[in-house]
Amino acid sequence: MSKQTPNDRVLYLVMDGDFARKRGVASSNRNHFAIFGRRYTEVFEQVYIMCRVHDVEDERTLPVGGQGVDVIALPPVHGWRDLMRHGPDIVKAFCNIPRDAVVLLRVPGIYPILAWLMLAMRRQPYGVEAMADADAQFTPGAYQKRFRGFYRMVWTRMMKLQCRHAAASSYVTTNALQSQFPPRAGRPSFSYTTLDLPEQSLVRCSRPPASFQKPEIILINVAMMQKHLKGQDLIIRAVARLAQSGVRLKLWLVGDGDTRGEFERLAAELGVSDNVKFLGRVQAGAEVFALLDQADIFVLPSRQEGLPRVVIEAMARSLPCFASALPGNRELLDREFLVALDDEADWVLKLHDAIGKPEFLARASQANLAAARRFTVGRIQPIRNRFYETLSSFSLR
Repeated sequence: MSKQTPNDRVLYLVMDGDFARKRGVASSNRNHFAIFGRRYTEVFEQVYIMCRVHDVEDERTLPVGGQGVDVIALPPVHGWRDLMRHGPDIVKAFCNIPRDAVVLLRVPGIYPILAWLMLAMRRQPYGVEAMADADAQFTPGAYQKRFRGFYRMVWTRMMKLQCRHAAASSYVTTNALQSQFPPRAGRPSFSYTTLDLPEQSLVRCSRPPASFQKPEIILINVAMMQKHLKGQDLIIRAVARLAQSGVRLKLWLVGDGDTRGEFERLAAELGVSDNVKFLGRVQAGAEVFALLDQADIFVLPSRQEGLPRVVIEAMARSLPCFASALPGNRELLDREFLVALDDEADWVLKLHDAIGKPEFLARASQANLAAARRFTVGRIQPIRNRFYETLSSFSLR
């Protein structure tokens, strides 16, 4: 085909995700999806997002699409029964992707796997955006259902192949995911966060020691409640032990999902229902920032991450942050703020020690605010654009 100009480029973006509908339009309660497509339309004239869309109306959500961005709704698949039922329709949708279109897979996920199989069969070039560790997604603590070992093997193998055979790749980490799921030698590869963090989202100054000298410390966690990936059970148990030892604190859990009821029952069983507040779904952006500003310490006891956007947002609000010692978290936080993976006792130890040291927390606040400046959208978007331009050049050959 003849060489095309940037305005003629069309991108098909394949991703997992759980979107609802608002008045029939694909929508999400995560505010960043309202501007999500714009990062791609700086290079592509038309973007089609292929993702899971539930037939559920939710007035609290915001549209996913926008100018130059349309959603191709795929049947919602959770588990092998849904896959057997809807698999043929999903594969048919992927077969309708034009052979001369640019295709980008956000991995890991079931939809990117199915799309990749089709692309591989017809030898169509594609790119990947590596978002998280497929292997960690199915570790014993993170996934507690049947066929865990099988899923872990398949997801990990598929992500390795997707990254290795991509025409161009990007990773949310600098080194962590690259070492586990490497691109092929000589293929272009980029690194950037998927967070769109405006400069004005950063607070003006860090928190002084006096702000941590208060009768009751508020911990906050912002994460989905799907399976046990984000480790809310760990932090609830740690809070229970801290409360029993006389530490006065509250835990705010922001988010919702299938396992919320389980976590609520756990808090009740441990006698800390008054200490643990379930805030449910909160609109990302200003509403989440307002809660972060009221809290004292951000905690992320995840069992799987890429480069967690929510930690960067908490850093931008000058919060001290503690997170599981996952490879991506090591790129954001110093060792003293990393907690041994799946280790309730280490959470108790680290938090108990930190709560009694306001000067220590104030230094963390200052360091985190300074580090967050590296991730503002003005610094990240040019890197993204270079990746998209590179990927587009492969599709036009």
